Amino acid sequence: MSEQATKTKTGPELEITFNESDLRSGGAWRMGMRSQLWGEIWQHGAFREIDQPERLVFTTAWEKPAGTPEHEMLVTIGFAEETR
Repeated sequence: MSEQATKTKTGPELEITFNESDLRSGGAWRMGMRSQLWGEIWQHGAFREIDQPERLVFTTAWEKPAGTPEHEMLVTIGFAEETR
């Protein structure tokens, strides 16, 4: 993942401190964040489908402090060209 994505702030109280992605079907990703409210938090997942430019399917799970995953979720995002 780009250095810019790693330095991205997602809000005034949440900073991305680690971001690693193998952006291909079957590839894994992991992200670490720091929050004034929650401290250090982590999530990870895998890319299931990358169909540029139409669709992205991936899993995501928050990690417990010991590094074990919580419930895994499946996320599907569809992209469409904007028409006016």
